[in-house]
Amino acid sequence: MTAPAGPGLDRDAARHVLRRTWHLLRPQRARLVLAAVVIFGWTATVVAGPALVRYGIDHGLSSKDAGALNLAVWAYVAVAVLSFLLSRWQILLVA
Repeated sequence: MTAPAGPGLDRDAARHVLRRTWHLLRPQRARLVLAAVVIFGWTATVVAGPALVRYGIDHGLSSKDAGALNLAVWAYVAVAVLSFLLSRWQILLVA
């Protein structure tokens, strides 16, 4: 089954191009996978920041629990440092 005729490639031609491209990337596959893992890790740290702030507010400030607030603050600092390091590594791998 092929896609309707138009300005782009049909499904078989696109599959062939992707197969050739994947073959040409063979020497760089490990680096490509590592870059993808670093990008996903960096994204996770960016998403974790606001979640930690919410946790600190909900469990630390609202409940007046200093331990939960301290945990949220230290986790946020650790995530921020990890985010910075992954961001630098991401730039080196992707560039």
